[in-house]
Amino acid sequence: MNLVKQSLQCLPLLGALALAGGVAQAEVAHVTADNHYGLYYGLADGSNLTFIGRNELTDVGSSGGNAWSNAETWNYASPGPNYRIYVVAWDEGAQQMWGGDFTSPTGLKVSDTTSWESWVSTGTNDNPVNSGGALPLVTTLAAQITAANSTGWGGIGASAPNGTAPWGNIATLNAADQFIWHDTLDSTSSSDSHYVIYRSTFAVPETSPGWGLAALAGAGLGFKLWQQKRRASAKTA
Repeated sequence: MNLVKQSLQCLPLLGALALAGGVAQAEVAHVTADNHYGLYYGLADGSNLTFIGRNELTDVGSSGGNAWSNAETWNYASPGPNYRIYVVAWDEGAQQMWGGDFTSPTGLKVSDTTSWESWVSTGTNDNPVNSGGALPLVTTLAAQITAANSTGWGGIGASAPNGTAPWGNIATLNAADQFIWHDTLDSTSSSDSHYVIYRSTFAVPETSPGWGLAALAGAGLGFKLWQQKRRASAKTA
C-alpha cells in the first residue's frame, strides 16, 4: 500500500484525533516529599488512575541524605486531554511538605497554592507508615477521590519557597517550586494519621490541538495528491 493510499485511509481517524485535541504527549516530572509520595495521573472523577512512581519506602535517600533530599525524575505520557496529576503524600513525623514541577509541550506547572487542591483520607489511622509504606490500593484512592468530589476539595494552606529550612535548596527541583501542604509545614498536621491526595487544578497535557490539526492537514495533502494522480491516469487512458 503506497503512502497516498495510507493517508487517505487514515483520514477519518486523524480527523477524530484533531477534533479530540491530539494524542498523548511526553511529559516529565520532578517530585519529592517529606516524607513520602506516590505519583499518578487520572481523570477528575478518579477513573483511569495510573501509577507513575514513588520515592523510597524509608526516610533514607537512595543517593544519601533523607528521602526528600533529592527529587525523583519521572517520564510519562498521560492519554489527555483532561487528565489530572495526583500526588498522594504522607508524613512520618516532624515537618512535612511535598514539592514538584511538571513539564509538557504546553509548558511548566509547579507546586504552589493555586495549582493544587487537597483531600485528607478518611480511613482510621490509614497513614501508609502503618502498613510498611505500601501505597493505598488504586480502588481505595478512586473511592477517596469520589468522596472528595462529592464533599468538596480543600486548598493549600501552607507554602514556602524552595530553599526554606529545614529542607534547604533541593537542586533537583525547579527554582519556582514551592514546598506545600494542605494545612501547615510545621510539626503537627491534622493529617498526621492519614495520607493526603493532592490533585492538580490543571489538566495535563492541556488541550493542544496542534498535533491533530497537523496530522489532518498532512492527510488532506495525501488525499489531494491521490486525486491528482487519478485525474492524470484518466487523461492518459
